[in-house]
Amino acid sequence: MSRGKKTLLNLKNIYYKDESKRFNLKSFKALGGKSLGRIDFKMDHKGFHQFIEANLMPGLRGGYFYRCCNLNLNINYQEMILRIVNNGLTLSKI
Repeated sequence: MSRGKKTLLNLKNIYYKDESKRFNLKSFKALGGKSLGRIDFKMDHKGFHQFIEANLMPGLRGGYFYRCCNLNLNINYQEMILRIVNNGLTLSKI
């Protein structure tokens, strides 16, 4: 699979969805993530998660990070940008 064509899956099984959220949050915190980022992983047929990579400074175009936000947070592009700005302002206490 080429780097620009990653597949997004909406996990229907609530157990695997919750386990994936826990795995990603633990990975994000272990890497020092503070605001927004993306954790890429793969899951085998037994539900075992394997870390692939983290992007703690995702791009702001309407690409992969936006598609993840849209799928997982059900937000549009403008809402994504507003959340990123709000997180930045909150972290810097401006």
